[in-house]
Amino acid sequence: MNVGRSIGFALGLGAACSLAAAGAAASSHPVRHAVAGALRATVDLHRFVRSSPRSGARGPSWMTHVDTHKRLVYLSNFLGGEVAVFDAHGSLVGAINGLTNPSGMFVDTSENLWVTNTYAYNVLVYPRGATAPSMKLADPGELPVDVSVCPNGTVYVSNLENSSQSGSGNVAVYAPGATSPTGTLSYPNQASNYFVTCDANNNVFTTLFIGSAGAVVEYPHGEQKGAVNLGVTLEFPGGIKPDPAGNLVVNDQEARTLTEYTEAGTPTGVQVAYGGSNNDWVDISLNAGGKIVAGADAYLGQGTALHFPSGKPGIVYYPPAGPSGDEPDGIAYDPGQPGI
Repeated sequence: MNVGRSIGFALGLGAACSLAAAGAAASSHPVRHAVAGALRATVDLHRFVRSSPRSGARGPSWMTHVDTHKRLVYLSNFLGGEVAVFDAHGSLVGAINGLTNPSGMFVDTSENLWVTNTYAYNVLVYPRGATAPSMKLADPGELPVDVSVCPNGTVYVSNLENSSQSGSGNVAVYAPGATSPTGTLSYPNQASNYFVTCDANNNVFTTLFIGSAGAVVEYPHGEQKGAVNLGVTLEFPGGIKPDPAGNLVVNDQEARTLTEYTEAGTPTGVQVAYGGSNNDWVDISLNAGGKIVAGADAYLGQGTALHFPSGKPGIVYYPPAGPSGDEPDGIAYDPGQPGI
């Protein structure tokens, strides 16, 4: 795995750690281990790891009135344990807190928000405007980091790896209405599984490491049979989303690029570079028209939007400052992907 591309900090709870000790604690997967106190790990979904302590909610959940026609943007804060809610102009309109290291998210056609609650080992579903979940999908023994709902109602959850960090990742499958996994998807020789998405034909695509190489795998119609490596080479897997033209927009965190591919894995010639050494987009989201793409920038601690494919800067989404720092790992537009 590309662990060498991440800064090797271990999170010591009540104990000081040297960089050497941190390097020794790092596993073969991009996960950092706590070295004192509770043996809990921090998922490294991105290239950099910051040593800020984690904490729970910052206070009571709240949300201002949300007009049914108001366009929203959700930005998860892994360190802060919350999801910040913005309007289309970048103004903060609410928050969902009390989460346990939230990561990737998805908005369905009913405008429910699905949030991977990584260190609670579950996925929570919030009706639009709600601060309490209406449903919980159990993901026992796994580290869920992204979620997507196909048009047929099947839910797919990307598991970075299992909660003991001793096994490779996979994609958990939930039949419509199920709250426990009804199956799993995995690719031969895969290691960590990162982000997952679904197209209008119920085909499932995921970014992952196969051995030490970043790749994109398709599961036709969301099934194990016929799984194929699309031949897309990634230095470090990031978010993936379909666009309205039926292509895939794929984020490479190390190359700091958004590249459009056909669903067969052929580059369309469209690529956007989104920053320099101080940018680290983790997850991405496209608006309903596919003309704006936003990234959860874990390094700068914000959400950043660009016009696509021109790359012209758009709105920046600044989460409220918190004592544990800001580490956005997930972002989602509402409404988002058309037809899904």
